[in-house]
Amino acid sequence: MNMKIYSKNELEACLSPVFQQYGVKSAILFGSYSKGTASEYSDIVFNSENNSKIR
Repeated sequence: MNMKIYSKNELEACLSPVFQQYGVKSAILFGSYSKGTASEYSDIVFNSENNSKIR
C-alpha cells in the first residue's frame, strides 16, 4: 500500500474548509507532521479550539 505524505500546505488546504465550517478558531499540529519527519505510516494529529459550547 502506497500512502501519501502531505505537506503542511496540503494539510492546511484540506482542513481549512472543515475548520471554517465548524468554527475552529485555532489548530495545533503535533507529532511527526509538525516536525517535518512524517513517513508513509504517520498519522495526522492536531488539537483544535472552536467557538462552540459543549452540549
